[in-house]
Amino acid sequence: MSRIFLLGGAAAFVGTLTLLLVGVNSGFLVFLPALVLIGLGIPCFSVPSAALFVAEAPPKYFGAVTSSRLMVGQFGYSLATAATSVLVNGLTQGGVTRRLEEAGVPPSQVGDGWTSVSDYVRFGASEPNTDIAREAFAAAGPSYVNAFTVTMLIVGIVAIVIAIISAVLVKGIKGVEDQHSDKAEQRADQ
Repeated sequence: MSRIFLLGGAAAFVGTLTLLLVGVNSGFLVFLPALVLIGLGIPCFSVPSAALFVAEAPPKYFGAVTSSRLMVGQFGYSLATAATSVLVNGLTQGGVTRRLEEAGVPPSQVGDGWTSVSDYVRFGASEPNTDIAREAFAAAGPSYVNAFTVTMLIVGIVAIVIAIISAVLVKGIKGVEDQHSDKAEQRADQ
């Protein structure tokens, strides 16, 4: 089981690394290797852990354990979605702001550039019609791509760290079980 955790973590990590190839003008196919690798890696975490939870559950608590596993999974999914969304958004805003300031846009007008980009993204507003809006649009693409790739790299690192911790813990549990089994055999022999 520890090898499966490590294999899944490695697949998810390599999948997130392939997302470093994403560029402003990338097509959808650049996401295919990541989708395949991450799609193979994540079940390597969830399926063995589910089997472990269910195997360890006392029979009278079987229903509670299986339903709590789903609740914990959904909570983790929601937390990760929120955290990565906030990270991408924050990094994108920081990148656009930095790029606008580097382009000589006064700090008091950076908000106008952001408003143009936000209106375009949210409402499909018209193309930029001011210099500040054009600067903001030019900065938004590279800033978003950078924010996305940095976030995916962080997600990959978290995945491999969780895989290593899980493998070590599962191996430790197996070692303790083996020791108890050996002691039981010794007592039976006496």
